[in-house]
Amino acid sequence: MSSDVNVVVIAGNNREKTDYISGSLNAGLNVLADKPMCIDAAGFEKLKTSFKTAAQKHLLLYDVMTERYEITTMPAKGFGQRPGSLRTLNSGHHG
Repeated sequence: MSSDVNVVVIAGNNREKTDYISGSLNAGLNVLADKPMCIDAAGFEKLKTSFKTAAQKHLLLYDVMTERYEITTMPAKGFGQRPGSLRTLNSGHHG
């Protein structure tokens, strides 16, 4: 496994979010997604499969909205805003 950590943040477009999550995991990317991660029964089934894929590939699939007000999240947010604390951020694809 590479020493690089590859993470995609998926937000918005709830209609296609489960497809974006699945595609990202299949590409070997860790996924941080906002709520809702799915909006219907079909999406829920895709999401269950995505969690299985993440486990099999030892990838992270995490709902980033759950802990945004959690006390331990606040220092992490501050750290991420310090110059030089993060590597390069890439803009997402808007398809």
